[in-house]
Amino acid sequence: MNDFFSPWEGKPVECWRDLQKAVDDVVNASGGRALVWRGQVNADWNLHSSLYRTLKEIREGGRGKKRVRVVDVKEKDLLEFEERILNHARKYWRVSDATYLQLLAQLQHYGAPTRLIDVSLNPYVAVWMAVERQGDSLDDEDGRLFAFVVSDGSISNARDNPLPMDRVLSTYECPWSFDAVKGSHDKSSESSGAKSKDSEIEGRKWGRERWCTGTWFWRPSAYNERISAQYSGFLLGGVPAMYPYVQSYYKKESGRGKDRWLIKEVRESTSVSLRLASRDTPMRAIKVAERGRVVYTIRINAEAKKEIRHILEKTFSVNSSTIYPDIPGLASEIKKALERKDSNLIG
Repeated sequence: MNDFFSPWEGKPVECWRDLQKAVDDVVNASGGRALVWRGQVNADWNLHSSLYRTLKEIREGGRGKKRVRVVDVKEKDLLEFEERILNHARKYWRVSDATYLQLLAQLQHYGAPTRLIDVSLNPYVAVWMAVERQGDSLDDEDGRLFAFVVSDGSISNARDNPLPMDRVLSTYECPWSFDAVKGSHDKSSESSGAKSKDSEIEGRKWGRERWCTGTWFWRPSAYNERISAQYSGFLLGGVPAMYPYVQSYYKKESGRGKDRWLIKEVRESTSVSLRLASRDTPMRAIKVAERGRVVYTIRINAEAKKEIRHILEKTFSVNSSTIYPDIPGLASEIKKALERKDSNLIG
């Protein structure tokens, strides 16, 4: 059991009706704010980006039971690793026309490790990801559904937690390498006019502290079929860091005066800043400054996966061919079907 998420998940989903109620509870608790969703086939998995997970495994010297030691990966470590990968891509491949964020998205799509975390605007797509048949022991594991409140923390609508849009979306340099950002700002501030003043105001709000205590949602242009099919986008933010005003994010369970996780323990479970809330906690009960980081979570019992998957396939046409509509998706599904000896292929 994942002790970081489990105290907040409420009653586990045991059937399709339970799932519908749990999703409705989250939507009602969010008070009508925009939500993005993520499904994981194993409820005990951490919420780590592929980049964070890869670097952690490299430094620990192995995977799973083979790990030699447990290391604490911080933002400066992740940033150095990330920039090394992107510098390599730009040096040896012709990708200089892509902005930093666009290049990350392309790498993510083709399976390279990045700090981006896949999410969907459609809860049914995320549920599919949590119950999708794997053909191995993961089918016997409980799944997990996450719902992230983003209407106050998205890149395009960040009222409480703004990002400097031009620097994040349009730059070819790393937007969260703050030495580089500062240099860019100093240079741009030499020009006059309202745009320069706006940039200066944004610059004062933009720094490592905000980056490592916030989480944002970005939905790129539909540069491939999966983005449209999966209603997909990405979460991004710095590796969590502890400051006095975020200690309340990391309570071990709901209620007043409860124990809190150490920041090293937080990073063992998530590579982005978040504020867990139970499904019976309405958004109005959460401080305005914290709302853009709120995350709800739902556990889906392994025994319920088959029924939920069947209804998604038959009623809502959510299946492998609609979620992964490209040739790589087809090839992957054929491989998995053969591994599980699917009668449609083997006879």
